Amino acid sequence: MYKDSDGNYVSSVVRIYIGPTTSHELDNDGLEFMRAELDDDVPDIFVQNFTVSTTGGHVLTSVTVNEIQKTQITSTLIAILFAALTLVFIYRSVDLGIIAVFPTILASVWILATMTLLGITLNVLTVMVTALTIGLGIDYAIHIVERYREEREHKTESQAIETTIVRTGSALLISGLTTVSGFAVLFLSPMPLVRNFGIITAATIIYAMFIAIFVLPSLIWISNRIKEWVSSQTLD
Repeated sequence: MYKDSDGNYVSSVVRIYIGPTTSHELDNDGLEFMRAELDDDVPDIFVQNFTVSTTGGHVLTSVTVNEIQKTQITSTLIAILFAALTLVFIYRSVDLGIIAVFPTILASVWILATMTLLGITLNVLTVMVTALTIGLGIDYAIHIVERYREEREHKTESQAIETTIVRTGSALLISGLTTVSGFAVLFLSPMPLVRNFGIITAATIIYAMFIAIFVLPSLIWISNRIKEWVSSQTLD
């Protein structure tokens, strides 16, 4: 409590500790619920005569996650657009730039759908899932596209795609599985916050790896067929 120079109490701090036996998980939904409960428990006479504020580490975490959620879609779209423009500039090809980014978009949709199905909400850790998906998805896609371009210089299209899947695909598979096994250790954590982060991270790696190895070569093949069709229509 704080007393002014006249001896009057002008402010006070009430500390409420959240113990490990709480029935609510410390994810964003749980923090928002407990924050609302605290606000409702403040007597009306206090609200009418004093300024009452709820603060603390958990409250700040909840506010931070809420702010990140509000801008997550916008920031994700900007990141994907920037990545696409960068790849288009490097490859000097619009179709390859878009194809290399598409797996990232698909993986982001899959991981958000997985979180919904498993009932995993966004918290201070899982809120980074889209950024993680973009980073991994683009990285895996670049490996596939670069290997295909290299093989295409001296092989047919089907041979280049086959070599890309067998050689680079197997390397990405081994790399991805070893990374997943590392994050799988988090499954054993007694803290739901950390355990959920491990699940989502492992799923993100699997999705990005699977799409890069199996979906991306198919997109390259489809893109080539579309270009052939457009070229034939132009000649006609």
